[in-house]
Amino acid sequence: MTPPALVFVATALVDVGAPVAVGGANGRLRRMIPIEGGTVSFASGRTGTVRPGGADWQDADAEFIELSARYAVDLDTGGLLLVENDGVRTTSAETGQALLRGEPVDPEQVYMRTVARFSTDDPELAPLARRIVLGVGRRRPASVEIDFYEVR
Repeated sequence: MTPPALVFVATALVDVGAPVAVGGANGRLRRMIPIEGGTVSFASGRTGTVRPGGADWQDADAEFIELSARYAVDLDTGGLLLVENDGVRTTSAETGQALLRGEPVDPEQVYMRTVARFSTDDPELAPLARRIVLGVGRRRPASVEIDFYEVR
């Protein structure tokens, strides 16, 4: 069998708000990161606008985060794309604290990988709902940038 290849699909620039702590246990913090907007640029040249109102739910400690983000994207064609993005972010405790303080960090110091599921009635993007899509993320002080790749 041929090993899988990755084909670039899109880049999402997702604007996020301040984390809201919602509890925790066993040394881990449960928090919600509000999604406030953003943009998506597809390999095909199409674009979309991230709707405010989504959220990234996280179970976190200083070095490891399990994340689960849900948000909607208004497509330039008038359609809607729903994104469900689950993954992990790992970094050193020092880099994690810098991120919490809103400081920029070297993206190479943070491992952020996700598996995304897309839902849409847009004919061009609908096939992605039947594919494995991986994300590689970079955390910025007020946003997250994610490159999505279809596994072929």
